[in-house]
Parts: sequence; structure tokens; C-alpha cells
Amino acid sequence: MLQIALGILVIAAIKGLWHLGVQLAYEWKGPLNVDADVYLTLGRAIANHMRLYMDIYEQKPPLILLLPAISLWLTGDIQVLLRVLQIVIIAGFAFIPAWYAAWIKRDASPQERGIYVLVSLLLGITLALFTAVRAGQYQTESFGAFFIMLYALTMNSPRAGTARLFVVALAMGLGFKEPFLLTAAACALILKRDWKTATPSFLIPLCIALVLGIIVMASMGWLVPYVTIHLPEMLSSRIHYVGTPEDKIFDILQLFSSLQQQSLPFKWT
Repeated sequence: MLQIALGILVIAAIKGLWHLGVQLAYEWKGPLNVDADVYLTLGRAIANHMRLYMDIYEQKPPLILLLPAISLWLTGDIQVLLRVLQIVIIAGFAFIPAWYAAWIKRDASPQERGIYVLVSLLLGITLALFTAVRAGQYQTESFGAFFIMLYALTMNSPRAGTARLFVVALAMGLGFKEPFLLTAAACALILKRDWKTATPSFLIPLCIALVLGIIVMASMGWLVPYVTIHLPEMLSSRIHYVGTPEDKIFDILQLFSSLQQQSLPFKWT
């Protein structure tokens, strides 16, 4: 019976990997979301020493606007770095959960470990396809969600070397999407169960991440306009336009509907 279950999981995983490969090939062609044109335009402006949120403005976090400029500085191509990172991120959503399952079940029997890895791979592929459809093509949410996932996965790691990744992942996640602060807090509470044990895993890394962000933005001349222009705009008209956090939290049916549409590995047709 166990062998039959493993066989079904392997077949589903092969089918899921096929769909994932098709999606990654599509992303490699460099399709642009409607917002991505704005990111590339502002990235070129940043590369020409214009100050974000003062000389130029867009209601997006700083890192997604800085990436095109970095790509232009490093490669001479404003899009190539985003293309590579987008593929790495979508693939990461698929494969990192399977790797993590293999790590936490490293002492289990081969059959049990195989089932955990395959189930995690299937769930990861579903999440990757969901992310690609809903936040691919250089949308900032996929970048932010990826780093918050790394933050959550490294939270319980006993390795001392992961402490730096832990802080950097949180800083990068918030730099790509500030509202993911709530997601990071939720991850800490779920994994640590209460605020007493969650504090070292959330508040301390958050303070370090904020200091790092302040230093970087101050050095680029972005800090004052970010605090005086961008944040008030985000907390007022932007929330009114896209809906309050409560509206997003209780839109659970839409979330499950979207996940079901992207559950291609579990479909036989």
C-alpha cells in the first residue's frame, strides 16, 4: 500500500514539474506585468541619480524599484537581473519546502521521508504556480513573499550561521513589501506559539532589519521622503484604494479558489 501511495505521488510530482517547467520557460522570456514597465522606468531614473519618492514617485516599496537600476549597473541590461531572480523565486517556492521536509525528516525511514518530501514538493509546486500567476512577471509580492518564506524556514534552525540569513530575509521581505510585516509576525506566533518565545524571533530581527533599512535609505537620500511622503500616502489613500487589511484577511474564499485553480499537479487532465 505504501508503494502504491509513493507511486501516485511520484506520478503527480512528474506532472507538476512539467507544468512548473512550462511556467519557468514563460518567465524566462521576460513577460511584463502592467506595473513592471513602471518599475523599469523608475529603475532607469534611479540609475541616473534621481531620488526615489522625491524626484520620482511610485506607490511601491524601494527594493523592487532599485532592482532594475542594479541590473543596469551590473549587466548593462535593465531587465536581466529581474528575470533571473523571478525564475529563482518561483523555483524556490517549489523546491525549498521539499528540501526542508527532507532535512527535518533526515532520521526517518526512507519510505516515510520520501512521502514527506513528495507531498511537500507537490504543495510547493502548487504554491509556485499560484505565485507565478498571481504575482509573477516582476510583481513585488512574489519577491517579498519568497524572503518571508526564508525568514519563517530559518526561524527554528539550530545552525548559528543562519542568524544572518534570518535577519537579511526579514529585511528583504519588508523591503519588497512592507505589509508583509504582519505576515512575518504571524509566522513567528504560529511557529513559536506565544509572544514570549516569539519576541527573539521577530522583534529583535525586526529592529536589526529596520536599522539596516534606515542606513541604506539614508545613504541614498531616500529616507526623509520615504517617511514624510511615501508612508503617509501608503497609510491613507493607498489603503482606501486597495482595501483595508481586514478586507484582505477575510477574503479566504478567494484565496482557496485561486489555489484550487493552480493545483495542476493534482489534476488528471
